[in-house]
Amino acid sequence: MLTGGVLYRSGDEALSWQFRLIPPAQLARPDDGRVRAAFYGRTNARGVNGIHMLARQFKACQETAEGQAVLTGFFYDLPEPVDEIMVLAFSGVGGPPRRDGGRDDLAASLGREDRDFDPIICSSLDRLLCKRDELHTWEILLDQYQVPVITADGALAW
Repeated sequence: MLTGGVLYRSGDEALSWQFRLIPPAQLARPDDGRVRAAFYGRTNARGVNGIHMLARQFKACQETAEGQAVLTGFFYDLPEPVDEIMVLAFSGVGGPPRRDGGRDDLAASLGREDRDFDPIICSSLDRLLCKRDELHTWEILLDQYQVPVITADGALAW
């Protein structure tokens, strides 16, 4: 089942963020009733292993979204530069047809009015919120733009 959560500040203290669940119906676009989501994947593995790990993450997100959301944004990171050959290799093993950028590009797109997605879907929260020193920045961004996070593993809090 597709469920999403929005981070919100629950107090004045640092790290006082919590999730508020958002029903899938509230995520749907009024024009066609569909939820449009952005996939985000990340791995520390290099080369072929990294591509296969990302493909597994993408497949898990597709299965979670199936029949309830359409993946319209494709963001992912590898520990090495991602060139066109890597994008084609990832697509060839079941990955998305294109790459819209990495985590920094995803962050930059959150405030755009023409953003073509509402929730972010990832295999687990540690894919998106991986660096402790950047956690607070992401919490603020997700709260500011009210961007739900959906995880394929079902965990909505950490």
